[in-house]
Amino acid sequence: MPPELSVVVPVRGRWPMTRECLARLREHTPQRLEVLVVDGGSPASMRRSLAALAGAWRPLRVLSVGAPATFSTAINAGLREARGAAVVWLNNDVRVGPGWSTALLRALALPGVAAAGPRTAAPGPDFDRLAAAWSLRRSAAPRTVSRLYGHCLALRREAVEAVGLLDERLVWGEEDEDYCFRLRQAGWSLVLADGALVEHRMAATRGHWASRTNRARWAANIRLMREKWLFEAARIRRDLADALAARSPKPGGPQQR
Repeated sequence: MPPELSVVVPVRGRWPMTRECLARLREHTPQRLEVLVVDGGSPASMRRSLAALAGAWRPLRVLSVGAPATFSTAINAGLREARGAAVVWLNNDVRVGPGWSTALLRALALPGVAAAGPRTAAPGPDFDRLAAAWSLRRSAAPRTVSRLYGHCLALRREAVEAVGLLDERLVWGEEDEDYCFRLRQAGWSLVLADGALVEHRMAATRGHWASRTNRARWAANIRLMREKWLFEAARIRRDLADALAARSPKPGGPQQR
């Protein structure tokens, strides 16, 4: 029987953090689960630890994509292998809490919803208590939003099949925003799922680069986003203008209805 939920976790080192992320997935995910850890160049000791854990926990599979792997290449490798009706991108610097997956899947089941994201808390000693209380929240209509964030993003399989994989030209930044644009352009909705709460340690998955490297990557990503989406906006404006012109009444002729 296929899993209800596939979780794709990109990793590159940081075994203690990864081990805790996976332990929490195991503890707090009641659905039939598939966990795809995509290893983008971890040390040999961590690869051995992951292999041992996969041997002891059947839902876990480890995919090696070599080094260095970016977020987009790692997520795409997981998406190609995922078999679940829903797929979650999950950073290994995220800690999930009670009810997280149930709330996300409940939101994804709404008509027209492609993606759902959780509320996110900063690291703190009270996260477990807060997450347990948050899981009791219910909402018949999760809030529609314009974008969601890639540290924890749940996707309906049909939406992934409709828009495809991540753009691998984007390197450690703007991948989630680009994907959200594509989903909305295809007519899907994005929602914030009430009842789902995770804790996120910002930038711990990728580590910290020198400021010069960060600036260069950010600038390259922004250039690509402008090229893609400003051109798309201009095309949409042209198409809209043509459509309105076609619907406008012709002098002396009948009006279109």
